[in-house]
Amino acid sequence: MMNQFRIEIGHRGAECCVGSVPNSFRDYWINKPGGDLEGYLWSFDSYLNNPPLPPVACLENYWHDNDDIEHFCNPFYEHNSIVVYNNDGNSDELLNLPLVSPKIKKQFNDEWFSIIESHKNKKDDTSILITCAYEKGCFEWVFEDDKPFDLKHLILEVDCIDGDQYVTDIHYKNCDVEYNMSDGSIGKGMYAWFVN
Repeated sequence: MMNQFRIEIGHRGAECCVGSVPNSFRDYWINKPGGDLEGYLWSFDSYLNNPPLPPVACLENYWHDNDDIEHFCNPFYEHNSIVVYNNDGNSDELLNLPLVSPKIKKQFNDEWFSIIESHKNKKDDTSILITCAYEKGCFEWVFEDDKPFDLKHLILEVDCIDGDQYVTDIHYKNCDVEYNMSDGSIGKGMYAWFVN
């Protein structure tokens, strides 16, 4: 009989999009007061239906669709905890630790840094816009195994994007660990910036 497990990480994370934008868009917004760009991105509908801005200041799509480089919605690595439950209906708690605990194995990656650096070195008329909407809630992974839960098999994959670290994947032996963002996640604000 297979044992079912649920992993929860909470309670803070972000939906992040990394996308290319025209240099003219960057040039318009880069020296505007703090919060102006986020206000435009967050209220895209109102600007779309009644645009008070020049064309160079506008995107063609919603901020969350400007993701030709990367798009994810995951918990922050720091200031969060990981809880592991039996997912058999009883929901017995098997583990509750801060993510930064040395008892948990981690694999730190720099793939996104390489992707962004590669794009920055391109000789074209685009810049990189990173947009992150803070999320508050639980982020869940589920998996099955024929043995009891053993912490030594758990590995967190941690990626860094322009200074912030996120848990982007979880591995447990050769199990199929499925990620599901909880319905309880709620957008709590946004920040956006250009990296070139």
